[in-house]
Amino acid sequence: MESPAAVSGLVSCERVIAAAVCGSLVRELASASFGWEVAKVHAGTSESTVTAARQAKVARADKDPRMASAVEAVDSFLMSHELVRGLGVERSPISILNYGVGGRYTSHRDAGPAHPTRVLTLLTYLNDDFDGGGTRFTASGREIRPEAGMGVLFDAALAHSGEPVLHGRKYALVTWLRSAPTP
Repeated sequence: MESPAAVSGLVSCERVIAAAVCGSLVRELASASFGWEVAKVHAGTSESTVTAARQAKVARADKDPRMASAVEAVDSFLMSHELVRGLGVERSPISILNYGVGGRYTSHRDAGPAHPTRVLTLLTYLNDDFDGGGTRFTASGREIRPEAGMGVLFDAALAHSGEPVLHGRKYALVTWLRSAPTP
């Protein structure tokens, strides 16, 4: 099995949550108050820099009973993924992302000095009834077109961007797998 240092590039792109489940979650997200907050980039980043880099709202999924089926599906996917089982990592809390028209996240890496323990990112799309909003991997130029229920598992050090939503609203879940602390 590969060590975290050997993980590079796009790992997988596959179904994580059933499309029908995604549809009911999106209806709930669109109609309910989830305590959305303006998404931040990294602790200590000025608000003007955050706004320039990222336009999204975020809420926690783990403790909201309306999101239990999504959290369960993400955990099941991760526990069954061969690479994840072999790495000895732990999952960070799951966040719900909410990108309206113009919502985007400029090229960035999920691992680095601000988050040195992040090994893998799992981004799971909850809907696909919007225009734009793809995930672009900077080095390769490859862009993933979101499909409801599809997850993209990738090296957290890989530069990527959330392209602007042109029409509609994009909902997704994101979590990171971190190196487990040594006992």
